[in-house]
Amino acid sequence: MDRVGEVKGLGRIVPPGQSVFLDTAEIPRWWTRFDLLLYLEGKDAGAHLRAALGTGKRGVKPLHSEPGRVLFRLQTPPGSLSGLTLHNLSGKPVILSRYTLRNFSAINTGFPRSAVLLTPYKVPSFPVPTMVLLVLLGAAWPLPGLILLQKGGVGRPNRGPLGLLLWTPWVVLSLALILWVMKGWHLLLTGEAWLLIFVPGYLLLFFQGRFFRARLRVPALLVLIVLTMTVLVATVLGFGIPVKKFGPALVYQRHIAVTARLAGLVYLLLIVGLYRLKREWFSPKAHLALSSLFLVFFPALILYLANGFADYVGDTTFNSQLAWNLLRGKGLFYTKEYVAAHGNFGLLEMGDKYLPKYPMGPGFLGLPTALLQYLFSQEEANRLISWNQKMTAVWVAALSAALMFQILYRVSRNQRLSLFLTAGFALGTTQLTISAATLWQHGPAVLLLCLGLLCLVKGEGENPKFLPLAAAPMAFLPMMRPQAVLFYLAALAAVSFLRPKMIPRFILFSLPGLALTFWINWGLYHSFLGGSSYQVDKGNFPVPILQGALGLLFSPNRGLFIFSPFLIFGVIGAAILWSERSVSALSFGAAGLLFFLIHAKWVVWHGGYCVAPRFTSELVPLLVFFSIPFWLRAGSGLARWGKTILLLLSLAVHLPGFFYLFENEQWNVFPDVDRYQQERVWDYRDWLPIHFRHFWGLTRFHQVPAYAFVVTGLPGHPGSKEHHYRVEVELDQRPVEIIKVTNIPLKKGSYKILFRGDARKVEGAKADWVVGFVGRKVEEKSVPLSTESPLFLVHPIEMDRSGHVDVRLFLSGRGVLVVDTVQLLPAEKLP
Repeated sequence: MDRVGEVKGLGRIVPPGQSVFLDTAEIPRWWTRFDLLLYLEGKDAGAHLRAALGTGKRGVKPLHSEPGRVLFRLQTPPGSLSGLTLHNLSGKPVILSRYTLRNFSAINTGFPRSAVLLTPYKVPSFPVPTMVLLVLLGAAWPLPGLILLQKGGVGRPNRGPLGLLLWTPWVVLSLALILWVMKGWHLLLTGEAWLLIFVPGYLLLFFQGRFFRARLRVPALLVLIVLTMTVLVATVLGFGIPVKKFGPALVYQRHIAVTARLAGLVYLLLIVGLYRLKREWFSPKAHLALSSLFLVFFPALILYLANGFADYVGDTTFNSQLAWNLLRGKGLFYTKEYVAAHGNFGLLEMGDKYLPKYPMGPGFLGLPTALLQYLFSQEEANRLISWNQKMTAVWVAALSAALMFQILYRVSRNQRLSLFLTAGFALGTTQLTISAATLWQHGPAVLLLCLGLLCLVKGEGENPKFLPLAAAPMAFLPMMRPQAVLFYLAALAAVSFLRPKMIPRFILFSLPGLALTFWINWGLYHSFLGGSSYQVDKGNFPVPILQGALGLLFSPNRGLFIFSPFLIFGVIGAAILWSERSVSALSFGAAGLLFFLIHAKWVVWHGGYCVAPRFTSELVPLLVFFSIPFWLRAGSGLARWGKTILLLLSLAVHLPGFFYLFENEQWNVFPDVDRYQQERVWDYRDWLPIHFRHFWGLTRFHQVPAYAFVVTGLPGHPGSKEHHYRVEVELDQRPVEIIKVTNIPLKKGSYKILFRGDARKVEGAKADWVVGFVGRKVEEKSVPLSTESPLFLVHPIEMDRSGHVDVRLFLSGRGVLVVDTVQLLPAEKLP
């Protein structure tokens, strides 16, 4: 019945300190509980309202209040309602635009209303002919289905559940009759509830029929997969499932993470069903493109989105904004007003305007999804930019993984090995923690490199006509990262040796990419290197090459083979290919080596402000590609186990760095290897797994080293062997952020976070605590610091429900503080 749902009323003004009476004449008498939902004009007006049944009563407080909406839950006494009164306790008038009364006795009064309501009160009676017609319709509804069931067309094992579903209407009608005769109760069902009772049996009967199984099952599964991906992408971009249903949009975007995880579950169920029906689609031997789509691209797309991180900062700022700037007609330049508001970080002054220092190419890849947002989303532009750059980075990284799978299979002809190495490439390298995290230059450069390698592999093994096609993607590499032009030259050299007559075609296919790069670099920047020309200076390359090379390969906090140890097989494989005079291995190996040495000499070889070694990201696809000969030839038991262990170790290092770091640069400041290069970049106790050991120790109420969570401060002498070294902070009158601990999972209860250390000649010191309850609120408090040693800094944390907490500590004053350890404890266990 429609009246089970809700009753709506018009707005009015509630004067200050007075009451108004709301009409309740239309409320059905069988409502025993209901929600009163008020829509107000003004943000804070709802907190001072009270609602009461009848007159002369004080009223109850709102159950929930938010800007513009207030919710009351009310209980009605048996019999007729005497009215509903709204009290305004504030000194200002409250403007009520409209209100809604919703029956809370129903399970769900919003669409679809699957409400089932039992009530002893009188209900509006139907005309006798209508009642007879409804009873006959309900009684006769299952008969055609039962007849079809008996005639066949449905597998015998499925007849039991189908018969039960088809018999359900009779069971419901019998139950309604028994309740009415014995108790005098009435069973009220909404239209949606009738559909839920009467339709599923016929739907299952149709799904189990021969026609559906023979003709429609596969198309239906494909449609559902496409629909799942469409809902996922649309929700991430801001025009699918309403974002407000997931809570506030912070750095950690809950709507992205939740939707991705649900989509992953649905996709798993659908893909298993499709595999059972079309196994040949999952065989790369028969359908390489389809198998890479189902086995690699879609799973990678979902997994890359599942961490919910969608912010942009630093080098990624201008890539993220470019697509939306073009759609809004702002062009490629930044104005003086922008610089006045946001600063000139990453910008070069070009006359009276500014251009980014960083390559523009990655930003153009965001245009397709930004256009969808522009057409369909009503969210704020800043949010859309953030979500769009995440979606762009993710589809670029997922497509790179699918292309790598095709490359590996074409070379190895081994599906299991190809999938295993693709998993390492997609989840155990910077493809996960860099390329899929945010829109840096590296992900698009890796995508173009994979496309070029695929063309070369197909050209060498199947059809030489594909060789010059490698130029089409490779020629765009300088737009993504100028140093990557080396790989374009490597492709040119490979084609020159393999098919010299194809050089003109190679150059022809290069023209679009080279022309666009030249137009941007020379036309806008008046330099062949574009914005990156500022880096070409002898002063930027002072590092001894051995120091930089060892650091980029083996340092605990920036070493390529420390974060992705299985990539060392790429070096061995390259040596095997070089010994066999492989043209591609020689050309791309030389290009990769030169690319590596350039970064080894660079003054900030240890930098990146990220998880894992960012500056060597473009070497990852080459090393995975080169590793194939080693994987195919090292077949002994020990070698096989060694290869597997190193690849799994790579996954174990990267996955936590992707899923547990929601804040900008979170790991990079634990430790800040960009700032404290000499002290921390070679410190194995700062290795990412060690950091997570301390983080998980903190969540289990253990005392852990404070240095693991330091933002600002210099490492001092060891406080103990266990804690390695302490953190010395020289205070200033300006508050400086010292400690940041993020995403601490806590249950409901009272806790305290405790920092231990020492104070040296401290005067006028103050601690500013900022505690963020993720997705809900932020609490700030300032307290004076004790100047006594040993030093104890304690702050309470009250959790009214389970959730995640961020704790930030700012210090100011004069003198030196030494922070040694940090510990989180339930309040009753505080020493």
